[in-house]
Amino acid sequence: MISVIIPVHNRADMIKRCVASVQKQSYTDTEIIVVDDHSTDGTTGAVLSLAEGDKRVRLISSAERGASAARNAGMDEAEGEYIIFADSDDYWEDNLLDTVYNEAKRSGADIVIAGFDMVNLNGEAVKTSKNEGIENLSGMSMLENIGLPGYGAYAVWGRLFKRESVMGIRFPKGVAMAEDGIFMVHAYAAARRVVYIGGVFFHVTLHSGNMQWQGFNRETEYGAVKAYEDITDFYFKKVRLRECRIRAFKMFYGARLRMLRRLERRGTDLSKEEHGQFFKTTAESLGKDTRKMLSAGSAKEKLTALAVCFMPGIYIAAYRFVYEKMPWILKSQQYM
Repeated sequence: MISVIIPVHNRADMIKRCVASVQKQSYTDTEIIVVDDHSTDGTTGAVLSLAEGDKRVRLISSAERGASAARNAGMDEAEGEYIIFADSDDYWEDNLLDTVYNEAKRSGADIVIAGFDMVNLNGEAVKTSKNEGIENLSGMSMLENIGLPGYGAYAVWGRLFKRESVMGIRFPKGVAMAEDGIFMVHAYAAARRVVYIGGVFFHVTLHSGNMQWQGFNRETEYGAVKAYEDITDFYFKKVRLRECRIRAFKMFYGARLRMLRRLERRGTDLSKEEHGQFFKTTAESLGKDTRKMLSAGSAKEKLTALAVCFMPGIYIAAYRFVYEKMPWILKSQQYM
């Protein structure tokens, strides 16, 4: 049996399409666990209507808020040999579960990754994962391929997990952005075999409700800074390949730098205290990772740290000066 876990918060407009696409799968030995994350619209009613006449569908409530807590609650309820996650705005091709289940049984893989595309609200594909056949990989090779295009490596959707391989892993509480990455690096580290299947088996919808499109949320933004720092730290501790550590450093340094640039565009929509505190927290996090690279054993890692951080360091210093000495300049910036 496969346990399908779907966290949902105020998605009455899309949850029916998501659950219905799971119900229509050609593989039918499933339990569909929809975890309500304190929805206030018609989400729960929509799920209950789908559950009528289909005992596979269960609606439970998460005691704590956030996608991490909801996914953890779903994992606690899961009874299947395998687990797969869906976001409430995803929808699947009818053969997704059949494809990943048969491959898991054939290969003995702990994780099977299915190809996907990202679509806009009109259903038009704007990005597609790798399309080549079947690749047999190890968990460590997935970690070492960080930053390489095609796999969607640090999202949890569309991956079939052998439940026994991930039951000791949980999503971090209080983290509402990049929580997938923390879960996935530990899942890859625990996996003996990972299989990637090319093609398009499910669809991820991009819209203004996605976390990356939303405005400033204190829990989300601070949690993301900590998550990026934790993932980078994981690579320094667990991954020996130097080139991999360098890619991880560049990738997650860049992610936090983009957060600072978004902060710049927010201008005075945030209070001066919140603005300054978030900038300070993020800059300190970047400084920690820079010091890790500078203290690394290889000259290449030291040079990479200096090269990556030189211009951002000037930017951070200049922005801090403007923020502290000439805050009126920020009034002309637009919130993004």
